[in-house]
Amino acid sequence: MAKFSRTAGFLLALLALMLCGGAAADTIRGKLTLGSGFLQHPIGLADEPEAAYFSEVLQLATSFGEQTNLLKLGYEGNGIQFTNNTNLGSHKHGLGLEWFRYSRDGRDSFSAGVQAALRRYQGFYRVFDYSEANGYLAFKKYLGATTLLRGYAALKQRRYDERTEESYREPYGQLTLQRFLKSRTTLGLTVRIGAKYYFEPDASLLWGTPDLPSTSQSATRPNSTSDQAASLSTPSTSQLSTRFNFAQGFSQGCALRGWVDGRWTLSEFPRSVEDIGYDSPLLDRYAHEGVDVFLALKYLMPGQFWLEGGTTLGEHDYGSLLFTVPGDDDGQTRVDQLRDYYLSAEKTLPRKIGSPTLRLGAGWKDQDSTHASYSYEGIYAYSSLSWIW
Repeated sequence: MAKFSRTAGFLLALLALMLCGGAAADTIRGKLTLGSGFLQHPIGLADEPEAAYFSEVLQLATSFGEQTNLLKLGYEGNGIQFTNNTNLGSHKHGLGLEWFRYSRDGRDSFSAGVQAALRRYQGFYRVFDYSEANGYLAFKKYLGATTLLRGYAALKQRRYDERTEESYREPYGQLTLQRFLKSRTTLGLTVRIGAKYYFEPDASLLWGTPDLPSTSQSATRPNSTSDQAASLSTPSTSQLSTRFNFAQGFSQGCALRGWVDGRWTLSEFPRSVEDIGYDSPLLDRYAHEGVDVFLALKYLMPGQFWLEGGTTLGEHDYGSLLFTVPGDDDGQTRVDQLRDYYLSAEKTLPRKIGSPTLRLGAGWKDQDSTHASYSYEGIYAYSSLSWIW
């Protein structure tokens, strides 16, 4: 708790510096979003209580410098609270410092930034409390009048307070090529590659990853915990993903959009998830490979009310990752078939209340899994109001 208080105090001090500096240098821009919703399966398990939630997101930013050479300091804080004693509530605070260099016409840019954040959960899920640091380099370049190339390279390090074996370092990068056609058509292709390295000695001991081929101790039995950690390789996993997306406008008030997303595991190591939980780092994008397909139609209704309906279909294969439940010591593999249908609406409200954007949505999700604990179907709904200044 003392460590958290010191970190929170440091973030608040930097926020105060940002506000004071922003008042002297430039206007402070911000966004406040208040939301609520309902999840019939908040974690994604067959046997769990439904829950409502409330969320808040505050973003503040100020910039320094000229229009073609900007330094930007930003803060983002968000919180979420759940009902029915689900212990899923959390709050996160982050600060970022970014530099942007724009071409004279504003079309091309180069940027770099560093960010620091911490997240704290409630109840049981406090075991997933973490702090993290990120750094990135990014660019945007127009290749002619109708083709855009953009990308970034980044490095993230996340450290968990209690589950130190799940702390990791993640280098990753992405390239996107987009083409804008006169027929109101936009085509895009994105390629992403990344890897995760669980650098703490506890990770090698817990998962028992194979000895390094060149390790001289691999033929002998370690005599101590430190020797045992030294004889094990660093657990790691990597993934390649691609996404083809398109958008087709039919008029000023009607458009179709969609994408096909594929993920392939390049390397993995045997792991097991003994606690079926929420937001475990073992269950992020690197946990599975597969294909997802998304399609949605957006239409402008009378009264400037945007209505959108869509669906996502997918298959997720968790490979050698084992999921254990009470009474099953060996664990089971898992492959999921997903179907998600939703309907959403968006409208900008009158200026006299700040011109907030109102968003409403509801959907139905069906997941058929080879692991019975992850087979479920149910509804979800959400609403939010966002003010920008």
